[in-house]
Amino acid sequence: MEVLGIAVAIANPCDGAVFQEGTNLAVQAMAHFDFGTITQVDFYTNGSLLGSSSSSHYSVAWSNVRAGSWNLSATARTSTGLSGSSAVVNVMVLTGC
Repeated sequence: MEVLGIAVAIANPCDGAVFQEGTNLAVQAMAHFDFGTITQVDFYTNGSLLGSSSSSHYSVAWSNVRAGSWNLSATARTSTGLSGSSAVVNVMVLTGC
């Protein structure tokens, strides 16, 4: 979703992806601000902070993922104090065979 010139989207994993329990994932986002700089991207799983990244290759590690249905989102923060949030990406993590 774009708010006030801020664009942020989860780039990995894809919406609808399915993984096995215990998987280690790199959750990645793309972010852009038309009127300044993105200073940080915060990543959320089911509304709880997973981690933050301040490098332009916005990514956090999600280690040993538990089974369940997960909603991933990201919020980009700018040098001018504005923020914008991504659309939710839904993933499913299954228990072993």
